[in-house]
Amino acid sequence: MHRFGSRWGPAAPLRLGFYAMVIAGPTLVLAPFAQSPWQLLTLVGCQVTAGTLVGSLLPNVLQDVAPAALRGRVFAIYAVLIAPTSGLSIMAVGGLSDLLHAGPRAVLYATAVLGVPAWIIGATLVHFAQRPFVLTVEKVRAEEKRYDARLA
Repeated sequence: MHRFGSRWGPAAPLRLGFYAMVIAGPTLVLAPFAQSPWQLLTLVGCQVTAGTLVGSLLPNVLQDVAPAALRGRVFAIYAVLIAPTSGLSIMAVGGLSDLLHAGPRAVLYATAVLGVPAWIIGATLVHFAQRPFVLTVEKVRAEEKRYDARLA
């Protein structure tokens, strides 16, 4: 992260996540049209790689915006919220695939129907959050410096 941090500053995790989402986004659209297992596995591999990258960057984002005294609480709230939302997405895909009655490819269609808009919304939010995120990080760091100076 240091390599990107020196180039992009505090927005590095968001910018890297945005680029991963943009690069892997088309794989959601292409997955239902895969003709062989290797094509599908390649597309899913790209999705999983991008999702893992974005997910692994999120702790950096939380650490940057949360004051030191509140970081533990922020991570606890994140842990409590991420599990149910992950489960809901799986249930939504399963429910929609049952409604489509499209045979064995129904899960792929449902994933595309739900995943493409979610991916676009997520990438858009990450893109537009970069500037406010940098401002928030700068304010949190300034407050922490003032607090540390008062303690010294």
